[in-house]
Amino acid sequence: MSITSAINLFRQLTVDESQVAHQGQPHVVNETCLDLLLIEMVQVLRTSVAETSFAVPHGGLPPSDSLELPQSSESTTARSNEEQERATELLYYKVERVGFRIGQRLAERYAKDRPRFTDTLDIVKFICKDIWIKLFHKQVDNLKTNHRGVYILQDNKFRWLLRMSGSEGVAHATQQAAPYLWFPCGVIRGILANLGVDSTVSVKETNLPQCAFQIKINRAV
Repeated sequence: MSITSAINLFRQLTVDESQVAHQGQPHVVNETCLDLLLIEMVQVLRTSVAETSFAVPHGGLPPSDSLELPQSSESTTARSNEEQERATELLYYKVERVGFRIGQRLAERYAKDRPRFTDTLDIVKFICKDIWIKLFHKQVDNLKTNHRGVYILQDNKFRWLLRMSGSEGVAHATQQAAPYLWFPCGVIRGILANLGVDSTVSVKETNLPQCAFQIKINRAV
């Protein structure tokens, strides 16, 4: 499935009630399809990153085994770690970027008929209430702020983590779940960006199925 198809499917997540009365039977998408879409989307992007890393290793140099140069185990390990870090950064960029684009479209759809937001806190509350209800049929469980541009959104039973588990314990499962949380980080950042707020969004805490997202507003210099 292409990224464009994924974005279009997420745009059909819910239907504006105002349109249902005029258009008759609404077009809906089964929520299970959306759960499976997220799983497959991350997996497809992970495979893409792995193929890219294999095709162009070490900044475009040919594979090390074709060079036939002796290398110490320390240098091999360091290089492997560096490649892994690059692959993780690329995967983060791709997954978060998809979420960002979807977040922009969600903001366009659900904020267009609202009164103008007065401040950043109003926008964050809009995400915690309106957007979260549209996506997960519930509000964010807890919102904290230091009133200096940092907000913490906590969801005690985050829907996209409910069915995740691991055979090697909670810590391993939490680590494996990380790429799936980069997507909602992008969604949140995309909504804020479309409403004129430049921000950095990250995962503050994860304890399956609980998670918390941190929004840090980037102040203009």
